[in-house]
Amino acid sequence: MGSLKLVGFVGFAGENERFCVGTAMELALWVDS
Repeated sequence: MGSLKLVGFVGFAGENERFCVGTAMELALWVDS
C-alpha cells in the first residue's frame, strides 16, 4: 500500500486534480483492506 500513498503524494505535488484522484484511489484501497 506504500506505493499507492506515494502516487497520491506525487499527484498532490503535481496538481490538485491528480491529488483528488490519488486520494480517492488510496481511500478506496484502504477501506477495501
